[in-house]
Amino acid sequence: MRRQVLSLLVENNPGVTSHISGLFSRRGYNIDSLFLPGVTADPRYTRITIVASWGRADSRTDREAAGQVRRCG
Repeated sequence: MRRQVLSLLVENNPGVTSHISGLFSRRGYNIDSLFLPGVTADPRYTRITIVASWGRADSRTDREAAGQVRRCG
C-alpha cells in the first residue's frame, strides 16, 4: 500500500473539508490522517494536511491523486 502526505492551502469556506474527503472517497483512496490546524496568517486560507493511502504503489496513481486535489479548487 502506498502512503502519501499532502499539504493543501485551501480557501477558508464552509464545506471544503467535506469536498476534499469526498474526492478521496470517490477515488478509493483512504484518508489515514487529516489535520486542520486552523487559519493561516491570512484568514482567507486554511492549511489541511492529509496522510492518504491507496493500493497501487506507482507514480501514475500519485500524479492522479495530486491532479484530483488540484482540480477540486
